[in-house]
Amino acid sequence: MEKIDFLHNFKLHSIDPSTDEYHKAVGLMGYGGKYNTYFFDLYAAPWDDYQGIQGYYDENLINEFTNFHDFTDEKDRNQLFIDYINNATSLLVTPSYVFPPVYKTNYLIDLVIVTEPSSTANNILIDHFINEEKILSQLEQLIPNSSWELNLTLERITSRDLSTGIKKLLNSADKVPVFSEEFGPVVSIINREDMSRELISWASTRESSNFKDFRDVKDSQWTIPVLVIIGQSDNQWYIGGYGTVGLAAANPEDATQPCCAIALSNDYTVWTEGYGLSDLVIHEVGHVLGLMHPFQGFTPDKEFFSNDYFNWYGSAMAYSSPLHGCSFWYSLYHDEPCGMSDAYFTYFDKEAISRGIATYLIKSAENNVYRTLLALEKDGTSPYNLPSDVKSQVKNIESEIKKAKDAFRLNKLHGNDGALQIGKIAAEDSQSLVSNYAVEYKQTKPGIIEINIPAWIKNQAEWWVAGSINDNEFLNSIQYLIKEKIIVIPPTDSAAQEGPKDIPDWVKKSVHWWSIGTISDKEFVSALQFLVKEGIIKV
Repeated sequence: MEKIDFLHNFKLHSIDPSTDEYHKAVGLMGYGGKYNTYFFDLYAAPWDDYQGIQGYYDENLINEFTNFHDFTDEKDRNQLFIDYINNATSLLVTPSYVFPPVYKTNYLIDLVIVTEPSSTANNILIDHFINEEKILSQLEQLIPNSSWELNLTLERITSRDLSTGIKKLLNSADKVPVFSEEFGPVVSIINREDMSRELISWASTRESSNFKDFRDVKDSQWTIPVLVIIGQSDNQWYIGGYGTVGLAAANPEDATQPCCAIALSNDYTVWTEGYGLSDLVIHEVGHVLGLMHPFQGFTPDKEFFSNDYFNWYGSAMAYSSPLHGCSFWYSLYHDEPCGMSDAYFTYFDKEAISRGIATYLIKSAENNVYRTLLALEKDGTSPYNLPSDVKSQVKNIESEIKKAKDAFRLNKLHGNDGALQIGKIAAEDSQSLVSNYAVEYKQTKPGIIEINIPAWIKNQAEWWVAGSINDNEFLNSIQYLIKEKIIVIPPTDSAAQEGPKDIPDWVKKSVHWWSIGTISDKEFVSALQFLVKEGIIKV
């Protein structure tokens, strides 16, 4: 224990607002806190579960836990400092997302806390578990211009409302020793895939909303089902492996779309150690909203990586809260729990969500305009001859989209002239636009491109074949329609190449046959693919 140098650095005390209990944080680095101050403690080592336990940790080994104090070579020290800076940039300043963030006006957390029959929990003591005020205030700060509610239910694990599948999973979890078969604590490990499947099944019985509908921005609502299970003190459950006590599941039909969350705790943690569940709920809801752990991300080559140095970071999305806060070894030497018991969303968390939401709002507005024009074209209205009211609305929305994009490029997210506010106006105006037309939001399976060609294009094809318009006029019109996704064609096998400007005779024949109905839309698109691949049509 005396060889672990990072304990000399500093200690912080914080209070869990749910229980008014003091907790200690030792050697925490990258502390965001209420004032979002960030610093590097180059002499502190990131926590490791086995650090300080004889036989499980080699303090002489140079690895990811080696600190500035351990190096004697100046080159190694410089490299460590560079690595900290680069990782802080990629993990904290420009973080990755678990799910692409979305925006709704109103959010409802459908929170269900389940206790085992032996637990002394009851409705009178519900405040001991959850600080509702903190949860709602933190989430309202995270999502700009949003309103949050929390619907809390307390149930027993024997309740009929808890799915049979989840009950079976809890009862059949594998008993796994933390250290060895011969000694030490034993924990119950639940299969991650099985838990995700059962969680989604449970959530499907709760209230939900189709939040991915791009029309749905103004006066919209998203209900997030969250399940918290508190087990007995001698039976700690983990998901997938030791240490993981939460899971934010994805929609089974779309991995980019979040569904719901589950968190696991136990009597000892809540009652004896005085650690409430507010930060645990905030953490898992943060994942559902899109935030990743601050110590995990992706390299520029899209390779996943993790740096536990940034786990000691005062964010609700880190594992720096009790019991994880100072790792397992700490509890072997000290009685009081260690870690940040009252974590907040930091400046970096809020900026990450704001950037994601600004992107979502701009995308919503663009998508609604595109689908409105597509609906009009299916009814025979040319994009070159829109009704004056529609043309005016589209022009106004496209102007708002441009302003939002310009603000986004300047990283100007907030304020009346920021990307969030302008993007929200554009999305709401586009919502009004699509409400006037029979706009379809049909989703196609990944990898399947739906070919959609407006009927009036056949007229242009016939004019070109007959010589009424020249090659350039025909190519320009097709180029525009592909670029604006009015005609959607599957990707070509290779990138567009510079090629001859003359169109081969067989292409003109194919277009003629298509215009008179001899060949199908798919064969016509194959001809267009050839023109794109050869660089004759540039998109």
